[in-house]
Amino acid sequence: MNTFEISGRLGHLEQSGKTLRIAIYTSRAVRNQDGATEFKQQRIGLVTFGPKAEEIAATYVVGQTVKLGGFIRAGKHGVDLVVNRCALIVKAEAQSEEPAAEVASEVAAEVAPEPAAAPKARGRKKAA
Repeated sequence: MNTFEISGRLGHLEQSGKTLRIAIYTSRAVRNQDGATEFKQQRIGLVTFGPKAEEIAATYVVGQTVKLGGFIRAGKHGVDLVVNRCALIVKAEAQSEEPAAEVASEVAAEVAPEPAAAPKARGRKKAA
């Protein structure tokens, strides 16, 4: 089965019955004819249904940055991207109000250094 994972900004949520249609906007790099790279917005349509549709509609709102995953299937009008995993992406600035130096010192204190392993010999063993 073919699967996908995409992250971007929610642009549209439309629920009809047990089906939820989702539009997500993501940036992609495009190279011009002169060789310069620029970023363009791309709209990708997705669909989900059942309990997952109700959960996504109740939890997320338009404008949030999310990471979606699921599977690809043949639909009535082409290919459907069916969502079965969804997670909110929280930016680092919004997560913590502590200065970065304090957080780094706490992380360094929690992580113990691992003992160094002996280097592995490569190739043939030399005769003594």
